[in-house]
Order: sequence, then C-alpha cells, then structure tokens
Amino acid sequence: MLDELESQPRRDGALEHLEGTISTLLQRSDSAHAARDAVVVRLWHRVVHQEQDLTAAVHQLVGVCAALTERLETQHREQQQLVDVIRVLGQKLELSSNRAPTKLIGGTVFPTEPAASDADVIELEASQTDPETSEGQHDGEGWHAAR
Repeated sequence: MLDELESQPRRDGALEHLEGTISTLLQRSDSAHAARDAVVVRLWHRVVHQEQDLTAAVHQLVGVCAALTERLETQHREQQQLVDVIRVLGQKLELSSNRAPTKLIGGTVFPTEPAASDADVIELEASQTDPETSEGQHDGEGWHAAR
C-alpha cells in the first residue's frame, strides 16, 4: 500500500502533465484551423476578385469586338457604295462616248450612230471657228453654231 500511496502523486502529476500537453495540442490545433480558415477565406476573396477582373476584361473585349465588327461592316457598305458610284459613272461615260459627234473641228472622227435629225447638225465654215468673230459657242470639244 505504501507503494500505492507513493505512486499516486506520480500518477496525478503524469495525468496533469498529459492533460496540459493535450490542452496545448488542442489549442495549437484550433489556432492552426483558424489560420487555415483565414488563408482559405483570403484565397477565396482573391479568386473572386480575379474572376471579377476577368469578367470585366471579357466584357471590354466583347465591346471592342462589337465596335470592330461595326466599323468593318460600315467600311464594307462604303466600299460597296463606291463600287456602285464607279459603275454608274462608267456607264454614263460609256453612254456619253457613244453620243460623240460624228465630225469634230480639227478633223477627229468618232464612229457613232447616225444623228436622230440631220437638221440638228450644222456645218461650220473655217472662218466661223474664230472665237472673236463667231456667234457660236465653245463646249470644250470644239465650236458649235448657236441656235
């Protein structure tokens, strides 16, 4: 029994020491969990913030693509309008070259269809081609008698 009494304080001390160690380990575990939770929360906020930044960047990219598409479509329409204008001008030039007079002053002759009315064609004498003495008009291609 004496041994039992002597061993009792040792057991109580060992138990107290074990309880202290367990308590310390539990406190460390709790603080480690709290630190881990804080890190996870901080990382989660960073991920959310980066997701928001990425979403904003994608929205900006979509806006740039839409503006570029609109500009390209506008440019295409303008180019098509230019092609149409050039086509019309070419047709008018072709039609006007087909209506050129048969005989020009200076002796140049263009092949054309016969005039609708021979009364519209007036032959000019060489003396009437002087701008100072003629009553005719000059249209850039030659002198024509006034009507």
